[in-house]
Amino acid sequence: MTVQPQSLAGVVCAIEGIRGAVALLHGSTGCKFYLSSLVENLDPREGLRSPMTGGVFRLYGQSRVPCTDIWSEDLVFGGEVKLERALAALDGAESDDGPGLIAVVTTTPLTVIGDDVRGLLRAHLRRARAIHVDGGGLLGDAADGYARALRALVKEVMRPDSPRRPGTVNLLGLSILQPRWEDDIAELRRMLAGLGVEVNSVLTAGATLDEVERAPAAELNVVVQPEYGAGVAREMRRTFGQAAVGLDGYAPYGLPATEAWLRRVGEALGLPSARVDAALATETAAVRRRIASPLAVLDRTNPLKGRSVAVFGEAGPAVALASFLVEYLGLHLALLGLKSGGLVAEAQLRRLEEDLGPVPRVLREPSLTAVREALAEIRPDLILGSSFERSAARDAGLSPDHFVDFGYPLWHRIVVAERPFVGYRGTLTLVEDILNAAVAL
Repeated sequence: MTVQPQSLAGVVCAIEGIRGAVALLHGSTGCKFYLSSLVENLDPREGLRSPMTGGVFRLYGQSRVPCTDIWSEDLVFGGEVKLERALAALDGAESDDGPGLIAVVTTTPLTVIGDDVRGLLRAHLRRARAIHVDGGGLLGDAADGYARALRALVKEVMRPDSPRRPGTVNLLGLSILQPRWEDDIAELRRMLAGLGVEVNSVLTAGATLDEVERAPAAELNVVVQPEYGAGVAREMRRTFGQAAVGLDGYAPYGLPATEAWLRRVGEALGLPSARVDAALATETAAVRRRIASPLAVLDRTNPLKGRSVAVFGEAGPAVALASFLVEYLGLHLALLGLKSGGLVAEAQLRRLEEDLGPVPRVLREPSLTAVREALAEIRPDLILGSSFERSAARDAGLSPDHFVDFGYPLWHRIVVAERPFVGYRGTLTLVEDILNAAVAL
C-alpha cells in the first residue's frame, strides 16, 4: 500500500479545517471512526455534542465528522432517508453554535448507488448553507480531495461580489492534514507582514466561514503547496479573475525557495523592490547568523558536506527542501521519495533535476515495502520523512538517531513549542534537527 492518505481524508480535512463548517459523512462507521480520530488529533477543538449512539446522525463518542451510519441494506434500498434525517438534525441545531456550512461528503459506495444528495440539500435545509463533495476513495490522494472540496467552495460558498481589497492575498494549499499547519500559517503571515502584505483568507486550515466567503476579495492568490493549491488557483482565476503566484517554482522551504516565493509575491503586487530587498536581506542575515556557528563547529568534527540524504514527502515541500540541502548544506541527494503524483509532482521533479542534475533514485508514491527496500539498499546517512519512513528505516536496520521529522504523519514526537517547517523560521527548525542528527553520525 502507499503511505499517502486517500482523497476522502483530503476532502474531510479541507472542510473540517473551516471554523463553522461540518463534514457530514454519508457512509459507514468504518470510514467515520478513522476520519474523526484524524481530525480530532490534527485540529483539536470542540465539536458537536450528541449521544454516543443516539440521534439521527452518529458521533459514537467522537466530537467531529458525524455520519449517516450506512449499513449494507442501505446500499440496496438507498441512504436518502438517513441523510435527510441527519441534515434536518444538523440544520436545526439547538444553539447559535450550530454549523453555518454543512458539507455532505459521500463515500465510494454511496457515490456508486447515486443518492440524490443535491436534491435533498435543496429541499430540506433552512438555516445552514450546504454543499455536496464526492469523497470517493478511488478518486486520488489527499491533495486531489482537498482540491475537489475547494472547487465546491469556489462554486457554491465564495461570494463573487466581495469588494476587492488591494494589497491583500489568499494563501492556498493549506490543510489541517499538514503537520504543524498552525505554526506554518503563523510564519507565512509574519513574513508577508514584513513586506506590508495582509492575508485576506487562508484556504482552508483554521479559516472562518466568513474568510472563505470573502476569498474573492483578495488581490492575489498565493500557492503554498502546489499539489494542493495550483488547481484551485486556476479555478479562482477563471471564476473571479484573480491573479496567482506559486503555481510553479519551489514551495517556501529553505532559504533560496523562501526568498524566491516572497519575491514573486512582491512583484505580483507591485511592491517597491527596495522594500522587498531590505526585508529579505534582514531575514536571510538573521537565519545565516543563527546557523553559521553550529555549522562551523560541526564541520570541524563531523562535516555534513558530501553526506548522503534521503528525502520523503509530498512533491512541493520535498523538492524544495532537497534543493536547499544540496545547495546550502552540501549534502548528496541519494534518494527522493515523492508521496504525491501527477503533473504537478513531475513538474517539480523536472525543475529539481534541471537545477541539480539527475537524482540517483526516485520513488514515486511508494509503498512502505518499497521505501524499506530502498533504504536498506542505499543506507543514507540522513533521512527526512514522516513516522512511516521512520518505521521503514528501523525495519531496514538504520538508526532513528539519523532521522529528521518532515511531512505527514508525525506520530512519534510531541511538539509544544512553535516549530514551523516553512519560511525562515522553518529553515531554522529543519537545520537544527539536521545538525542534531548529524552529531550522531
